[in-house]
Amino acid sequence: MTDRDLALSTIQRLPEDVSLEDVSDEIALLAALRDGIREADEGRKRSHEDVKQMLKSWLSR
Repeated sequence: MTDRDLALSTIQRLPEDVSLEDVSDEIALLAALRDGIREADEGRKRSHEDVKQMLKSWLSR
């Protein structure tokens, strides 16, 4: 499925009264998920423990 097809399919599933901001948020989420999957496929991923430590550091600021 192309990015365009994925975006159109997502938009069609949203309710009729959806706001442009909500559409934008959905598309941004799809893009972020695609980027994450691509990065994982390329071996650029972090362990669960690494992420927990990162979150702990961010939340303590």
